[in-house]
Amino acid sequence: MDNPALRRERLHEPAAIIPPKQEGSILDWLKANNRIIYREKDEDRDFEPEELLLEDEEISELLESEGFDLDEEDFEDLELGEEEEPDLLL
Repeated sequence: MDNPALRRERLHEPAAIIPPKQEGSILDWLKANNRIIYREKDEDRDFEPEELLLEDEEISELLESEGFDLDEEDFEDLELGEEEEPDLLL
C-alpha cells in the first residue's frame, strides 16, 4: 500500500522536521473564505447616553456588597478561637 503521508524513520535517529506550509496567516484564510466579521465602530452604533447611565447603575448595584448570612457551622468556626484547636483528620 502506497501512502505518501507515511514514511520510515530509523528508531535511534531524530525524525525529520516537516516544513510548515507557506499558505499565509489565519487572517488571510478568514478573509479569503468570507469568514471574518468586522466590528462596528463606536460612531456607527446607535446608543443614548441615558442607556449607558442605566447600565452603569445596574453594574454598580451588582457590585455593592450587601453582606452575607453565616450558617451554624460558620458561627461554630468563629467561636472556636485560639483556645481550642480543631480536630485534625489524618
